Amino acid sequence: MLDFLQIGFCRLRPADSIEAALKQLIAPRKVMEARMHVARECDLPEYLAREEQFDLSVLLEETAARLGFAATRELWLPSAALIAQTGHEAEFLASIPALPQPSVSAPAGWLLVIADPLLVDVEEYRQQGVGVVMGLAEDIDAIWAKRRALLRAPLSGGMSDEQLLTVIEQLAADAAKHGAKEVFIGHPSSSNYEFIAEGRRYSGKICAELYQELLKKFDDEMQMNCLVTAPGGRELSLALTKNNDHPVVYLSWNGSCHIESAISEAAETGAGENQIKNAGHNEQTDAGGDAAAPVMSAEKSAAGRQVLLVDDDERFCGILKRILERRGYAVCVQNDGDAALAFIDSAPTPPHLIICDIHMPRSDGTVLLRTLRGRGISIPVMMLTSDENSVTEAEMVQLGADAYLRKQEDLRVLLAWCNNLSGRISDVHVCG
Repeated sequence: MLDFLQIGFCRLRPADSIEAALKQLIAPRKVMEARMHVARECDLPEYLAREEQFDLSVLLEETAARLGFAATRELWLPSAALIAQTGHEAEFLASIPALPQPSVSAPAGWLLVIADPLLVDVEEYRQQGVGVVMGLAEDIDAIWAKRRALLRAPLSGGMSDEQLLTVIEQLAADAAKHGAKEVFIGHPSSSNYEFIAEGRRYSGKICAELYQELLKKFDDEMQMNCLVTAPGGRELSLALTKNNDHPVVYLSWNGSCHIESAISEAAETGAGENQIKNAGHNEQTDAGGDAAAPVMSAEKSAAGRQVLLVDDDERFCGILKRILERRGYAVCVQNDGDAALAFIDSAPTPPHLIICDIHMPRSDGTVLLRTLRGRGISIPVMMLTSDENSVTEAEMVQLGADAYLRKQEDLRVLLAWCNNLSGRISDVHVCG
């Protein structure tokens, strides 16, 4: 593909979105594929520049021009007074993401740098004498992260293990107060965390450096799970999983067991009711060992949600079906992709979630996923496999899988993703 940065004769036409502007510069197919890999549309320039090896600054300028804006990458930490002038809290601006900057040329004395300028009423800002320019999401995120880091006064050499665990322990404690049992850190983006409690979805902001520090703990791909004891005494479990191809750190404070081992143990022991009920779900305790405040009932949060389980392993399906049903899900089992499609076509309402094995004798999970996305069906799909091949994972992500889990992973990760993906229609509540 020709590099538009080297040919210089791309016709400039007005665009109504970042994606539309980028399609004037880069093959539309590549832009559409890239959109599947980013959580926000404003992250597209960074992703495409990295994947296609473009000059990011020039790509930003060309994109902004097609949207009718100037662009900048020169950003400074805003003062508290400047933030107050915007009429918004810092965390709200960071969530957009947008950043106020001083300006001698703007009548109001400041301008707003925003990753997606179409998200604001530009005319209103201009009437107030405030300039609006386009910036990169990663640049804006970095400035807000730096501001948070300065406010929290971390050590210049980075966070020590004890500091990191103290922050994680506080995050777990805050989520537990709402009734949550687990937190997804770095979801839906690297500057966010998310958890579900009492059937409600909560989203909060974290410092990007914290997320990066956590990822460093998983630099060895053979150690995807770890159990740590925080300074306050709480035992925490950290597991690395993925949403599409974006790494997500799964934090929980319950007992741990792998998907395959939990299923096998339940089958070998006859899967007694208590074993099924407690698979991957132990009582939460505080540092002193006493029972903590009651946590959310999984059965309550999952009530009314239907899961379509597609796998040719009858034993695996039978046990996992019972585990999910104990948590309130209505589960339908199909043994291959063709049967699953027939079920979806005939069902009066679509399932809230599809859990699908990749390798099946007749119509496998790859065919099912490709067919669903080809029809424009956006039901969340979680792919399960025992395959350690990263090429397979990349293929599933490209086809549109919402989550990709290996059966060797912690069972609680699967249950948490079930709760998260099947509850996509829930309201989002911003954590203070």
